[in-house]
Amino acid sequence: MNSPIRTTTTRSNSLPEQLEQIGLHAVASDVDDFLARATKQRWSPRQILEHLAETEAAERAHRSLERRLRLSEIKKFKPMADFDWSWPKKIERDVIERALTLDFLPEARNLVLAGTNGLGKTMIAQNICHAAVLAGHDGGSGKRGHFGSEKGARCGLRDGHSPPR
Repeated sequence: MNSPIRTTTTRSNSLPEQLEQIGLHAVASDVDDFLARATKQRWSPRQILEHLAETEAAERAHRSLERRLRLSEIKKFKPMADFDWSWPKKIERDVIERALTLDFLPEARNLVLAGTNGLGKTMIAQNICHAAVLAGHDGGSGKRGHFGSEKGARCGLRDGHSPPR
């Protein structure tokens, strides 16, 4: 009669390592300071848990933003504040500014930037992509939107509202 083989994982006695194992990365890296603050300010057990949750949520939001920015592939770009609105002889500024509000994403509409070389299409596309990433677009619903240009200003967006590729 064969009995199932049991594997045991060795437990770490280090609190930071244990916190890392359960996914509490922010507190794990700063556990001594966190506990010193809790002791000094005489936090109740509930307050400790509230602060722990706030710290972890802030760290996860930060890591999520970094990941979305990295995956967007937009690299370095000039902000719209630096855009010279007088340079293109004809530009529909109100349309560009409305596009920066991302109102076309929930409606699954396309945005096409057309013009000759050097007018700022790539810069505008990069700024729209950046705004979308900052707004939290990346999701996991399986639908995927895409910003792109011939010069390579790309931004793959995923959310529940983006049109499928």
